[in-house]
Amino acid sequence: GAGAAAKLIANLVTITTFSVIGECLALGDRLGLATDQTLDLLSKSAIGGFTDRVRGRFGAERVPTAFSVGLAEKDLALAVTAGADPAGIAGAAHRNFAAAVTSGLSDNDISTVVADMRSRANLRNGEKRSNEH
Repeated sequence: GAGAAAKLIANLVTITTFSVIGECLALGDRLGLATDQTLDLLSKSAIGGFTDRVRGRFGAERVPTAFSVGLAEKDLALAVTAGADPAGIAGAAHRNFAAAVTSGLSDNDISTVVADMRSRANLRNGEKRSNEH
């Protein structure tokens, strides 16, 4: 019903934002920006609150799961099935989260997709990710 549709829309915004942060950090790596530089830029943008959540989780051994990667992937699959553009933001985020699930991150907090995306992007580009902050 309408409640499930509203929840799917709200979750789509949250989930795709983490995917955007992962892509921005990977691009920042390619452009030679330090992690803190990229995060500082993102913190001053419309997604600042999400960025601060991600920043606080870098280097943490175990992050408590508030919203799991697996549930986020499921919601993205539902959104695409319901009519979200598979070639658009929802589809791109779904591919990112599906890759994270395949990597065994299903039970991890949604924020872990950021590091996963960043690592995969840097591997595709033949680079080793720096842990520079």
